Amino acid sequence: MKNIIEILLINADRHEQDIFSFALNDLQVRYKCRFARNIKDAIKKLSTIIPDYIFIDVKETKPGKFSCLEQIKKIANLKDTQVIICSDDNTDESSARALHLGACMCINKTSIISDLIFILKKIFINNKSIKAMYNL
Repeated sequence: MKNIIEILLINADRHEQDIFSFALNDLQVRYKCRFARNIKDAIKKLSTIIPDYIFIDVKETKPGKFSCLEQIKKIANLKDTQVIICSDDNTDESSARALHLGACMCINKTSIISDLIFILKKIFINNKSIKAMYNL
């Protein structure tokens, strides 16, 4: 069993990448987080890594979160990777569509660090393999 959580965040906003990193640093888990600015960059990274989690945080512009999700779900070796949509415009309809396309959950973005830390803890603690790995 590996002892590091592998994470890929797809987000072009450097400030939001920093917020995500800061929140991860507050967790009591070992992790390695890589960043991709867009789906093209993500697919390149995914040719060499298989993350435990992929967080997609892209706007509904080209290519958009659904296009990114569809392209990621086509990659065969990612069948056990949990894909999470992060958005500031999640609706019941868009969340249902994302779940139908293969996302494991949709979360609302927040720039409040404590809220993001709480969300990430819930995500990692709810994962049974992570619980066992860190005796949570």
